[in-house]
Order: sequence, then C-alpha cells, then structure tokens
Amino acid sequence: MFYEDLSVTPRIFRVGTETVFTGRTNYIPRNQKMGHEVRYKLKYITNCGIWEDGKVHTWMDEREYPCQFNGDGTFSFRFTAAAEGETTFKVVMELPAENREVVLGKFGCYALEEDLFPLRPYKGDTHVHTSWSECGRIEEEPARVAAVGRSKGLDFIFITDHAKQYPSREAIAEFGKFKSFYQVFPGEETHFLKMFNQDGYLYQNYHVYQSIHLLSLGAAESVVDYANKHYEEFSADIEQRMETMDPACSEDERRLMAGSDWILEKTREFGGVAVFAHPFWMPYDRVNLPPAVREYIFKQGKFDAVEIFGLGSNDNAPDAFAGNVDCAAWLREKELETGRRIPVTGATDSHNAPLLLGTQYTIAFAADHSLEGVKDAIRSGRTVACRRRGAEHPVFKGDFRLVRYAGFLFREFFPEHDELCLVEGKLMQQCLRGEVANELVNAYSQNRFEMLYRRYWGE
Repeated sequence: MFYEDLSVTPRIFRVGTETVFTGRTNYIPRNQKMGHEVRYKLKYITNCGIWEDGKVHTWMDEREYPCQFNGDGTFSFRFTAAAEGETTFKVVMELPAENREVVLGKFGCYALEEDLFPLRPYKGDTHVHTSWSECGRIEEEPARVAAVGRSKGLDFIFITDHAKQYPSREAIAEFGKFKSFYQVFPGEETHFLKMFNQDGYLYQNYHVYQSIHLLSLGAAESVVDYANKHYEEFSADIEQRMETMDPACSEDERRLMAGSDWILEKTREFGGVAVFAHPFWMPYDRVNLPPAVREYIFKQGKFDAVEIFGLGSNDNAPDAFAGNVDCAAWLREKELETGRRIPVTGATDSHNAPLLLGTQYTIAFAADHSLEGVKDAIRSGRTVACRRRGAEHPVFKGDFRLVRYAGFLFREFFPEHDELCLVEGKLMQQCLRGEVANELVNAYSQNRFEMLYRRYWGE
C-alpha cells in the first residue's frame, strides 16, 4: 500500500486551483544513510493522455515534475489540474554511481469539479438482517452485527429486519456508548398482509409475504407497525387500489401492486428512503417477483433507488449471483428506455455478518455522514454500488463520474480507511462481549477518522 511507503497530503483537490502538496518518505533509504550520492525526482503521468504541450503519451511515458526534496525525507510541490480525474506521481531515487533509478513510492491525486469536491465518500450496507429476522442467525444480535460491519470497513449500516424496525433502534441505543464516527441507522424490510391475532404477529399469506420486499431506510416510524395498528384502514385501502388496476392481471398480482404502492408511499411519508430490493430474486428454490409486478413498480416510480447488488445471503449461491446479474442488465435497459439514470444501492441482504458484510456495499457521496446526509445522497443518485468477493477486483455500478472516482478511492483511500475500521470494529466487538471498557473504544476513535478525511481532502 502506498501509505506504508509515503505520506502525502492532500490526495483529493479542486480542478483549476493551484494546490500545495506535502509529503515524506516513511524511511530513509540505505544508500542515503551510507553517504552514497543520491538524487530524488518526482515523476508524473497525466490522466487525460496528453501532456501540457499537446503531445500524446506514448507507452511507459512519464515526465519529471518540479519538486523540493529535503534531507529528512520530506518534499513539497505545487500542482494544478486542468480537468477532473487522476494524476499519478512517483517518487524516484536516482543512483548516479549505479546508473539506475529506484521507485520509492507511487501515489495518485484526484482533481474534482466544484460540485463533487465538498462531498465525502462513506461506505455502508443498506440491507442487513439480525437474529430478529425469522431467517436470521440466532447469535446475530443487532449490536453485534453492527460492530462486525465496522470491522469490515463500513461507515454506516441500516439494520433492516423483516417487518420490524425496533431491532435497528435497539442497536442504535447500544451504540450510544461509543463516541465513534460510525453510524447505525434505523430501517426495516417491509412486507404487507401481516396482521395481529391474540398471540401476536401472524403471517396471513406466506406466499404473498415472500413475493414483495421493499426497504424503508431511516423512516421516523415503522411502516409495518403502522399497517398492523391500522389494519382495517390498510386492508380497505389495498382493496380500493386493486379495483383501479388492470383486470387482466391476476388478483395476487394486483394485490402485490397495490401493496407496493402503499408501502413506498408510507415510507416516504415517514421521511424514509424507499428502496426496491432485489427486483430479481432466487428462482432456483424460492418464488420470484412476477414480471408484471416488477414492471408496475418501475413504471410507477415511487421508489427512491433500486438495490442493484443484493442477494448476499449465501456467498456461493449461483441463483443469487444470477439475480444480481439480471438486475443490472434490466436496470440498464430501463435507463435506456426512459432516458434517465436510476439511483442505485449495493447491499448484502446479510444473514451471516462475518461472512458477508463488506462484500457488497453502497458508497454514498454526501455532505456529511449523518442520516439526513446519507438519505439525501441516495435520493439524489450520488451513490455507487460495489460488489467485491474475496480477492477479485471490485465491480462498481452507478454514474460514470462517480464510478471512476470510486475506483481511485478503492486503491488510494479505502485501504488505509479500512485498516482503521478493522481495529475499531474489533474493539467494539470486545466491548459488547464485556472484555474491554467502552472508554478504550472511545480513546481509539477520538478524532481518528475526522483527521483521516482532513488529510486526504485539500481545502
């Protein structure tokens, strides 16, 4: 990783603004220590493929850039980017006696236009289950799942158990003892046709329950709780909506259509972000969303974003992978048909936090990492969905500018970010098990991530 060899600040800066960059090599090379003649150089490669004099790059082409090197390993230079994108720099040590050069470190700097520069990237999972979901693992208590998410490099997490919001509230309350940059947000995976009986909750129609999955993220109130508390009103509303729908569709299809409208509208009414979760499910051993319903939900457009990467419950499930591939192709086709870009999210739909969290996620480019900041980023389409399993190279989906920028962040920013998250998340897990005091977590967390962001973004 570059930061193990070099320390450079800033790494992200404004287009058209002369910026002062300062850095240091993290060690003094042996040749210099032994008094050998050495000379340091800064070389660079432009991101646009054209030098300032108009010449086009050739293979392995690079030029020396003016830079002040000091004897203690520190250096500084001034640079102005003419266009948005990355410029790659190399710190090189020249050994005249040996007639060769040694690369001491390589780093990239990214110039942003004014609309993106004030925003910061925050990684999060928008679809996560705990032990409170009927299909959840019994040991996955909400706070524990949230702590695992931090150790996997997440900056925020939405707990979205089936048809209930209170587990996410439980995790938020538990995390109140941590003074962390990390955010735990309220959410639920909403289903309808659920009712009360004298023994508590009861699924009235299991088939229909399995068919419609929508996410309510950051809402002030549980959509499902509201439906259960106002069940007669809710049922009458569904029946009334069904009467206005295409009679060529089956009764089950029309009920799903009416229910999806009600859920999405109520989510927005409660201030939440409405996400169309996994439009293509796993047909191998489960029901899938009927095509007519899927097309209806898209045409109505009452959602804020589509979960383009999801279905992570089983890391090796071929039908889950197929569902994600189908969703990406379908959404691309819909964007071409309508001429508009659809906001996207990436999530794991995790039912196994240690295995899955951090493998699929959303990068939200937000003014801050508060709940309102993240919700605004999703609604505005300032998100990139990422999928990365094992050592494979990540796949990003979203707006081209943001995807290109996300690739730079994945290489240059998130490795250091994720190392800090790993330590903090492990300390949180130890604290939740009663092994260490929360003061230890807070001592580690204090201003650490704020300082990281300040170091990377120049003002």
